Amino acid sequence: MNTGSSKSFDTMNTDSTTSFFWSLIKTERMRFSLGVATTIVGCCAEVTVYLIVFYAAHAVQAKDSVLLLWLAGAMVILVIARLALMSSAYWFCHLAAYRIVQKVREQVVHHLAQAPLLELGKWHRSDLEKRVLRDSSRLTLLLAHYGVETLSLLLQPILYIALMSWLDWRLALVALVPLPIALLLQMRIMKFFPEQQAVYNQSVACVDKAVFDFVQGASVLKQFLKDQVSLVQLDNAIQSHYDLMQTFTRTLIKGWTTFTTVSRSSVFLVVPFGGWLWSIRQISDMELVLVVILSLALMKPWLLATQMQGKTMEAFDAINQLLPLLRMPVEASDRQREPTDFTLRAEHLTLAQADRVLINDLSLELKPGSRIAIIGESGCGKSTLVNSLMGLVPLKKGAWTLGGCSLQECSSQQRAQWIAMAAQQTFLFRGSIRDNLLLDRVNSTAPDFVAQVLQVCELTSVIERLPNGLDSDVGEASRLLSGGETQRVGLARALLRKTPILILDEVTAHLDTVTERRLLDNLLLAFPQQTQIIISHRATVRDYCEASLQLSSVAVHPLHTPFEQEEV
Repeated sequence: MNTGSSKSFDTMNTDSTTSFFWSLIKTERMRFSLGVATTIVGCCAEVTVYLIVFYAAHAVQAKDSVLLLWLAGAMVILVIARLALMSSAYWFCHLAAYRIVQKVREQVVHHLAQAPLLELGKWHRSDLEKRVLRDSSRLTLLLAHYGVETLSLLLQPILYIALMSWLDWRLALVALVPLPIALLLQMRIMKFFPEQQAVYNQSVACVDKAVFDFVQGASVLKQFLKDQVSLVQLDNAIQSHYDLMQTFTRTLIKGWTTFTTVSRSSVFLVVPFGGWLWSIRQISDMELVLVVILSLALMKPWLLATQMQGKTMEAFDAINQLLPLLRMPVEASDRQREPTDFTLRAEHLTLAQADRVLINDLSLELKPGSRIAIIGESGCGKSTLVNSLMGLVPLKKGAWTLGGCSLQECSSQQRAQWIAMAAQQTFLFRGSIRDNLLLDRVNSTAPDFVAQVLQVCELTSVIERLPNGLDSDVGEASRLLSGGETQRVGLARALLRKTPILILDEVTAHLDTVTERRLLDNLLLAFPQQTQIIISHRATVRDYCEASLQLSSVAVHPLHTPFEQEEV
């Protein structure tokens, strides 16, 4: 993260929606000030056109062609000036908005990168994607469009009323009568709208999650004939959202129609009253015409103001969606002391999932270079155990220690230096195979070591057959790699981290017994000092390990070596 971005993080106040919004504005104060100034001048130019029309009517009545020509020229200049000013206002605000949205995205990514793994685990991928991409984009509309439009919609009625008061102050008062009534009625109707907006957002998140899960798992669901059930679940989520939308829209439309109907009724008060003043000769013919024109002109901003209110509330809701990510706790940067050695210990571990205890009071010790197999049926807690070691799952009791250092007190960065995991599912980033293998160590990893790891994982021939070898694009390579080969790419990536401890979570699940044995033998020969934790549902894996841990859905069995083959 660059220094400029880090400074922008310090200027953003996330205490509340309003404070966050104004802190964003302050980061681009100059551009927004220019946008506001040009908007004000542009609105004044628009209202001045009506005044020129008024004087032009007098010039026509007085048959003053010279004055009429000057006024026509002034009107052309004002129209062009207004267009230029409003375009400039949008331009300034767009520049500011794009910079702010970029800063917000950088800050969100910064918080996600620095957040503890336990916090990240609470979020669904679709929800994070929606907030980082879609909700941050909605800020652009708020800052670039709605600000200019809202300001002009507020200024225009004020200037119209001011022009009316110049003609006759009584007309201005009559024009203002419906406004407070309309505002009070709308406030009463929209009283519970924020709560409804929050429920609506939750419904949208549920639908997004249902759609994301359905699309992501469509092939698997189809294979196991579960598509109908999943489709019903998705349909139920959409139906529930539709029912909520009816209530939500009913409230919104009721508030919108009430405000527009009452506020626009000023024309029905001003015109008759102006006609009465004209009948008693207190205003002239031209003044009556201008009053009628201004009364009709007032209807447009009142109408657009209600539409803009809904859009603005929706855009502010985007801020509410981003704030939880920006308030996410940042992992402490203070480094804990380095372990004196790499002896890994589990001290009276208890792990639970909901109310179910998976592992109870487990203790074990793994010396550097040892290898242990964790075996058990699906759902017994194998992956949960190693995920707790990685910091992805909270411990109910006990602690993991490495060389006397508590891993719970270490940062994710420190933990990643000591422990690597080859997971069941290998996620490949955009880029080349080389980029995916080396990540941040592209320029600091010796080519010979890369070749050695590829040979250990039996990927040398696989990489050679790709169009561009290690530089092949992942998108193209993923179509040419089998499931087992992709999993071994994940294993190679973990090995290239050179960590003292390696976790293999079902990495041999796609391999036959012969290939599995050869791969595990290669790992032991190439990395004899590395502590290796192998998770598998195959009991044969214990034959390649010094010790094994048998887990079941009932209890944790004691540690034993392959030379102790009694039933457990």
